[in-house]
Order: sequence, then structure tokens, then C-alpha cells
Amino acid sequence: LLDKHGLSDGDTEKKIERSIKKEILKGLAEDFGDIKKHHSEEVLMAHTTSVGGMYQIIGGEPVIKLGYAHSSLGDLLKEKQFYANELTIHYSNFGLKSLVTASAIGIDYIYQSSTLPLSSGVSRKFRIANEKGILPFDLKLTEDKKGERLLNKIFPSHTVAPQHPVLDSKGNPKEKTTFNFGNSKDNIPSLNVNYALRSGENGLFSLDNAYSLYLNMKIASQEELAHVLVYNAFLGDDIQKPWFDEHGICYYTQTDNSSLVFALLNNRKEFRRYQTSAFTTKAFQELGSSKHQAELHMHGLFILMHKLKNLSPKQVSKKVTSKYKEQEVRQFVDANTPELLIEDVLEYSKNIDALAATFSELLTITTVEDVARFTGFKGELNGFIKTFYNGLHSAITQTVRAVTSLGTPIIFKNSRGEDEILAGPYFAPMDLILTDNYTLLNKIEEVCSTYKLDKDDFINWLICNNGFVDLRPNAVLNTAKNFNTGLTDDIRILQTDKEFRKAINALKIKNAKNLEENYHFNTSGLLAYCGRITGLYEQLEQFDLSLGTYNGWKALFPIDSNYNHILIPGLVEAMRHYAEGLGKITGTEFLYPRYGYFS
Repeated sequence: LLDKHGLSDGDTEKKIERSIKKEILKGLAEDFGDIKKHHSEEVLMAHTTSVGGMYQIIGGEPVIKLGYAHSSLGDLLKEKQFYANELTIHYSNFGLKSLVTASAIGIDYIYQSSTLPLSSGVSRKFRIANEKGILPFDLKLTEDKKGERLLNKIFPSHTVAPQHPVLDSKGNPKEKTTFNFGNSKDNIPSLNVNYALRSGENGLFSLDNAYSLYLNMKIASQEELAHVLVYNAFLGDDIQKPWFDEHGICYYTQTDNSSLVFALLNNRKEFRRYQTSAFTTKAFQELGSSKHQAELHMHGLFILMHKLKNLSPKQVSKKVTSKYKEQEVRQFVDANTPELLIEDVLEYSKNIDALAATFSELLTITTVEDVARFTGFKGELNGFIKTFYNGLHSAITQTVRAVTSLGTPIIFKNSRGEDEILAGPYFAPMDLILTDNYTLLNKIEEVCSTYKLDKDDFINWLICNNGFVDLRPNAVLNTAKNFNTGLTDDIRILQTDKEFRKAINALKIKNAKNLEENYHFNTSGLLAYCGRITGLYEQLEQFDLSLGTYNGWKALFPIDSNYNHILIPGLVEAMRHYAEGLGKITGTEFLYPRYGYFS
């Protein structure tokens, strides 16, 4: 409405919008105040400050920690936090009690073997694009049986170019082409997941989404929150140790009950199988920035590659003596290949170029023969063996496409030595619907023209900061939270592990002298991924049993019978948040990894 009447022009601080919305919130609180005054003994509100209070007040302004922002740039989250605080004040003024959950809310339901619904935001974008006639697939493909809710589908991936020239698979120039991700005649599979964790109104999380979130944001179970509300409603507050302060506000943080939540996530064998499987979806759309989702998908693709490379052709020939269904193929691979260890990543890091070539080969698999070649199988593909590899081909294809279908693009260096991007219809890093092979390119050119940015710098910022699975052989180091003030000197491309370590340690020294917000930084690329894991491993190796509980967060990492560390995506991702200065600080948490990847 403000845009329509030109009232938002130049109002960068949103003063007009905020003044209107504040009056609406005041009216809402006043209505509840009337209920308290005339109709009830007590009114209690379960409320949130927006992502569990993950912000700092610096210079009088809230600074959002972006690890779990629902927007890559955090603007939406900053607004949400502003209005949440306003609402708390209004509630207090009308004598209402507010239970502010300054942590994540626990798991209230676990869906099993379910089709993953689309997030509300992406559903809305798809519906709007469909109304405009620019949706690159038939919307009916995604509708549930009642036609009410949209479900995730595993769409084919398309190659998109971030800048000219736009080339086809053979390296020839390509004209503007409208994308077609599927229609009613195509067999587009649904994205089914073994487990989806529901956490109140926050939507559905993967196991690794949840594990990373709870370690980073802290966690309170819904049962204990309900206890505080019900106890106060029936009996009033505890006089000796009241939950609510003189303003009627209770900031509820993590308690010992969190150990029960972690026991659920850590002690279930089926959950561990899911986390270490080659074929499971490691992140959903409902939680966190697209950067967080991309990093979890990166772990997932690494596990896929590792297990395929460790699949024994002899074992396949010996054990596959009947017709395997695709689900049985997945189970066979997971059961007969080793889990990815942190130590394995260190081995892979000894030859980054070879590692990048391996991922390039994996991502360009198109036939069952390609699958056999990738896994080292050299025998005849016939009978039960061919059926097995056909099932494996389908499983690999769906695992990779699930990543791009959820909105996370994958970038890798192809056999021609060129960067290639795979994407689905939704492009999360820019919140775009890809209608054709020029959509991304045109948007990038528009942004670079408006803000006078170098295209290469902006593209690398987008990849590093906003969430690509970056499987290129180098490391991108980004120190810019936003691009609108320019990216000069904020993007560095590093070529060796020594360069990477030196750059991170220099940033760490600089940040040690900083008394305000941690300097923003993040990294991407295989060199960066392996460098981060190396830094984590070096800290884990400092574990000393004689120190007891002083080992702190290091005790979280499971080890196998050889004292090697099993790579659990959500656990490693939580440590990345702390290392990049995005961890929540409550004053009572463990001494998690400090700023910078290296001790």
C-alpha cells in the first residue's frame, strides 16, 4: 500500500511503515488487555524475540547474528525482532505476562517416511509466478491430493550461467531458452524424507538442521514452557523465585531439560543412520539462511561421494544375487561402505584438484555405465548387477537433484575447466524463480549496474555468503555482510592451504582487538571446506581425558572403534557457526570453538 501511493520512497529506515504497524500492534495488545481487565484472572502470552534472542545491541541498534536468519541478508529478521520487542512492551503496558522463548522450541512431532511440504515463502512465490504465467513447471505437479498444499518435488537440474557467454553442454553459444522443469506428462518424483522434525510454528527441520540449531541457539522443550504458563495461570507466580519480572516478562533460556532433547537426537540408531547416509536430505527449506542449508548439503554430497568411492565391486558381484529395488540399493550401499570420518576429509584434502575432478565426474553422471565407472566396477552389466546399478543411478540422481530442487545451487569446475552451476526452479541465494537460462544473468547484471559492483566479486560473494554448494578447487574468503556499499577488498580467492590458514589467522588477530560485533566472514570452495575440517580436527586432537569436563564441546563428537571422528553434518555445521562468530552467547554455554577456524 505504501509503495502504491509512493510513501515508501526514500524511507530507508521504514519510519512510516513502522509507525503504522506499531499502532496496529498497540490495538492488538489493547484487545488482550480488555480480556484481562474484564473477562479473566490472568492472560499469559508465549512470545519470541525472533530466533531466540540471537542478536546483540551495539550502538543502540540490534545486530542480528545471521547463522539462522530466515533471510540471507537478515533484513526480514531485523524487522521481525523490532516488532517482537514492540509487542512485548505493549503487552507489559496492559498488564499481560509475556513468556519470551529466548531459545529454540523443542520437537513436538516427528514425521516418518513423509513427502516434504514446500515452505510457505517458496509456495507463495510459485503461486504468484503461476498467476503471471511464468512458472517454469506445471503447478499441479506440486499440489497435494486436496489441492490445498504444495509439496516438494525432485525436479531435474538445469545449467545456468551467471554471466556471458551462455554456453550449452558442448561449449557452444546458446540463445535465451525458457526452462521446463516438468509438466503433468513427466514422472517427477516427490521429495520423501525418512524423518522431519516439527518445532512449533517454525516448520519442519531435518535432523541436522535441528542438531545444529539446538547447539547454536540453545533449546527449551515445549513441556517445560507449558509448565511455566500453566503453573502461573492456576497458582500465580513463585513468590520466592518468580519467573516473571516486575514488567511481567520472563526470558526463558536453555535449562537442564535440554539434555533430554539431545538424548533423543543422539541415542537413536535410526537417526544416526540417517545422518551418515549417502542418500538422505541433510537440510530443509524451513530453517536458517540459504548459507546454512548449503553447508549441510555440502556435507551430504561429500558423504555420497565417499561411500560411492568405497563401494567394493567384488562385494557387489558376490552379494547381489537377486533383484534389488532402489530402496534396497540405498540400504546396501549404506550398510556396506564406511561412514565418512573427519580423518577421511583430511586425506582427500591432500589433492584438492583430484577431489574437485571427482565431484565433477559425480555431478555429470548421466548413464548406468557412468555409475559403474565411478564406483570402479569393470565387469559385465547384466542381470541382477545391471538392475542394482540402475537403482544406484536413480538414487544418485535423486540425491543430487533434491539439493537443487530445495533451492540450493551447486557450482563445480567441469571437464572443460569452466565453472558450471546446477539449479532447480527456485534459486534461494537470490530468492528467484528461474524462468529461463538468462534469469540469473539478468538479475546479476541489474544488481551490479545499480551498485557499481565488479561482476566476479559479486558472483563470488553470492556463492560464498548466500549459499551455494561450492565444489570448486579453490577457497573464497568473504568479509562483506552486504554488497550495497561495495565489495572492494572483501572478496579473496585463495589457492593453497597455507594461504587459507594465514588469511583466517590474520582475521582472527584483527578480531581479537575488536570490542564490538565480530567481523563478518565466511568461506566456500573445497579448499575452504577441507581447511575448516582440518582446523576442527586439530582442536579435537587436543582432547585430553585427564582434563575431564574441561574438554567441553570436543566431547560431543562421536568416535569409532579406532578413535576416529565420525562426521555428523549438524554437529560440524554448529561448530562452523561458532568459528565464524555466529554463536549465541548466554554466559553459561560451553567454551565452544572461538572465532576463526584454527586454534
